[in-house]
Amino acid sequence: MHLRARRKKQAFWLLFLIFLASAFELITIASIIPFLGVITVPQKVFENSLAAPFIDYLNINDPSEIALPFTVLFCVAIIASAFTRVMHIWFSTRLAYAIGNDISCRVFSNSLNKSYAHFLSSNSSELVNSVATKINVVIQNVVYPCISLFGASTMLLIILGALFILQPVVSLVLIVSFGLFY
Repeated sequence: MHLRARRKKQAFWLLFLIFLASAFELITIASIIPFLGVITVPQKVFENSLAAPFIDYLNINDPSEIALPFTVLFCVAIIASAFTRVMHIWFSTRLAYAIGNDISCRVFSNSLNKSYAHFLSSNSSELVNSVATKINVVIQNVVYPCISLFGASTMLLIILGALFILQPVVSLVLIVSFGLFY
């Protein structure tokens, strides 16, 4: 079965949402260590050249003043990440059930195109019940899990790819360690 043009467009938007959620997850992961540094050793972050433009922009003169803006920024990153993640789950569910609806309509349409004699010998309520229950099983056991697996795998590959680009040795050690102990 082929997807309708509308479903293909929705699948494209889901892919965009997956990339957006991955980007926010990366920002959240990348901001953990600086956030912990701000809380534990604000003087070191205050003297860091990478944080200097941010500190100058906020007109912060004392290392003790740096914790609040970084905390707010960290919380915004977490909220944005969580929001895009919820949107991804919502849109995935919606797309899975829309695909299921398309399948259901096609199956029911094919059933309606049978001969009149076929309908005289069969019970139409069984047909409706069978289509409804079996399509629901297909949605819950095939379509939605496939969409979820694709989304989770794509996010995992994007995050691992970014970690390998930024810290290849540490990433390899972590992946091997998790692989061995898990």
